[in-house]
Amino acid sequence: ATQVVEADAGWSLPGKATETIYLTASPYMAGDWAVQGVWCQTDGATLDFYGEAAFYVQPGPLALGALVAPEALAVGERLDLVVEVENRDSVPVSVDNLHVGGTRPDGNPWVSTGEGGTIPPGETRQFTLQDAVLPAKVGTWQIDAVGYEQEGKLLLLERPAQQVEVVGPELVAEQLAVYPSQSGWSVFLAVKNVGTD
Repeated sequence: ATQVVEADAGWSLPGKATETIYLTASPYMAGDWAVQGVWCQTDGATLDFYGEAAFYVQPGPLALGALVAPEALAVGERLDLVVEVENRDSVPVSVDNLHVGGTRPDGNPWVSTGEGGTIPPGETRQFTLQDAVLPAKVGTWQIDAVGYEQEGKLLLLERPAQQVEVVGPELVAEQLAVYPSQSGWSVFLAVKNVGTD
């Protein structure tokens, strides 16, 4: 996981002076994190300072119990997902929304969002995401992120390695030409089916 932390305050640093600058990071996932460098932008220049540090982020009270997704879908069929979230805390925990996302066969991202709720302590609750994701591209749709939104922050529960195979016809335009004719304009369109049917 990667996160960029910025501070913009327009500091002025005289010669041979030292300034302490504090940056606050809000890691969105449990696990090991590392600081890989520090960059400073001045008038007309970007300075690169070597910096190295590491820290560990403890898991939060919520954990992914299960993610239920279809193994295969037909083109245009709605992708319905069920997320089971476990509350390992001794108090109720509320989430605003749940998110499941990944990459389409062409490498572009996709995301499905569903309404959250309160999970009682020590219990697991199911959330159904029916966010009208209608896969139009044939191939493997990767699922690589399950997270939730809480008080304006998006936090990651887990990075599953699941996938959905989308099958069926997929039409792409290979050639398009427009030319005048006696009755107006004529359009020549060459279409190819790159799908599985």
